[in-house]
Amino acid sequence: MSSTPHLIITGATLEGWFAAALLVNRLRPLGIGVTVVPTTEDVPPPMALCTAPALGHLHRELKLDERDIVRFCGGSFRLATQYKDENDETGFLIGFASAGEPRDGAGFHHYWHRAKEWDGARAFSSYNLAAAAAAKGKFAPPIPEAADIRGRFEFGLHLSGPLYQDYLQKCALHYGAVLAPSSFATAVRDENGNVSGLVLENGETLSGSFFIDATGLAASIAGSGETQTALQGPGQIDWLESTPRANLSLTVTSGRQGGYDISVPLYEKTVTGRYRASAGNISNDWRLHPWSENVLTIGRTAADLEPLGAPLMTLVGTAINTFTELLPFGNDAPFAREEYNRRMRETCERFSEFQLLHHVLSSGGTSEDDLPSTLKRKLTQFKSRGRIVTYDHESFDEDTHLALYLGAGLMPERHDALANRAEDGQVKDFLSATLKSVRAARDAMPDQRQWLERSGIARKTEGGSS
Repeated sequence: MSSTPHLIITGATLEGWFAAALLVNRLRPLGIGVTVVPTTEDVPPPMALCTAPALGHLHRELKLDERDIVRFCGGSFRLATQYKDENDETGFLIGFASAGEPRDGAGFHHYWHRAKEWDGARAFSSYNLAAAAAAKGKFAPPIPEAADIRGRFEFGLHLSGPLYQDYLQKCALHYGAVLAPSSFATAVRDENGNVSGLVLENGETLSGSFFIDATGLAASIAGSGETQTALQGPGQIDWLESTPRANLSLTVTSGRQGGYDISVPLYEKTVTGRYRASAGNISNDWRLHPWSENVLTIGRTAADLEPLGAPLMTLVGTAINTFTELLPFGNDAPFAREEYNRRMRETCERFSEFQLLHHVLSSGGTSEDDLPSTLKRKLTQFKSRGRIVTYDHESFDEDTHLALYLGAGLMPERHDALANRAEDGQVKDFLSATLKSVRAARDAMPDQRQWLERSGIARKTEGGSS
């Protein structure tokens, strides 16, 4: 190749191309180019993906229209997740919105808890517009200029994994990333153990100052490293396809003996990831030092967590944001490396703890006896007085924690005393007015499948359903 790339990504994978698209834009002002090198061990993308609203911010940074992403990837817009098990087919919903508004210094959930004591409140998710709309299969984009709940919700995406990888590759190449002319063969290291270049199968050598390993469990240039295993241990995920589901707005997680199914509604089919806790293809661990010397690991090379909560793209996005914030091209690289490893280690710990919360709160779930002290504190504080505790580097906000606690039936022993200042009738009217506004906004939304078709977003494939 005619020029020497400064940053080389090993792995033409989902996370490799995502990193390339973001980094080629962010590093261009510094005169740093990005090259992607495929390997024969590149981990394939999952059959389907669920993304969180945070990924949308990165899409917008790349000037990508998420309607185009959904169209290209045969997907749909995601407003909420339903959690249910064999003993409760209704379960509960967690939506991408807040439930209600605070009043007189007390959070909405304290008034809801007070009304619940006299059976004066509906399910907590009923007061969450995203959850209420998802339950009915509705969808419309938020209205930013609206001064009410119509502008105060977010959405994620349901996407075909292989098609999204193809989309990201096109995006990265469009913005100036370069695809190496041949696959990776071996790494060249200097006397200090740093990677100085990659030898390709065609014999060519690419030199660079920094490398990212996005190959997956093969860790082609990073090699093995010290890891921390999640309390719930490894597992096996298998993918199944079935007919398209009518409701496109809702991810459905169904608890089963020894695991759960995650049903992802794409436009023309439903893809289900069947996860079981056993020795299998998911190690359920993360590297304690995802950045070592001049090699950064991201995605499934750095953390291989069970699918609950959709960790893959969330953790990749966090990794790239953290990396570019610290930018190691200079004399402060050792300090940047130490800080990066601390942040990403805590991010993975918090994510794993959130997954563990689901297991603890589900019937017959993991015992609380051996939980991490941070997770014990979260549960203790909420049980005592309905207080939400979160830490630095959380992937899930207070609203999501709250929806999980109350949806799973974890009720506080008492509510905020400030919520007692209102009369019973005022509390009832407050909840009734909130419910009325949620229902009105929900009912004004169209069915998502119909909206996709009318908007021309629905992906039409040969032999498809549209």
